[in-house]
Amino acid sequence: MKNQRLNELSEITTYRFKVDDNGDVGFLLATGNDFAKNKMTLEHAKNIAHTGKVKPSTVEGYPICVDDKWYFEGNFHE
Repeated sequence: MKNQRLNELSEITTYRFKVDDNGDVGFLLATGNDFAKNKMTLEHAKNIAHTGKVKPSTVEGYPICVDDKWYFEGNFHE
């Protein structure tokens, strides 16, 4: 049981969304071969990240990737 818990902990990553003065987070949403750019509340961004798989992004300026379709402004640490 301890080894299973250690394996789960080793996969934990940390990230922090970049929040503007209005409490919104900038994001890109993959739409086929392009992206739609917009903002959403921090609460919505957290919900998307909580229900999806979070990983580092290769999209410049949007380092947080969720489910290979949501890209958020912020910082990502492995």
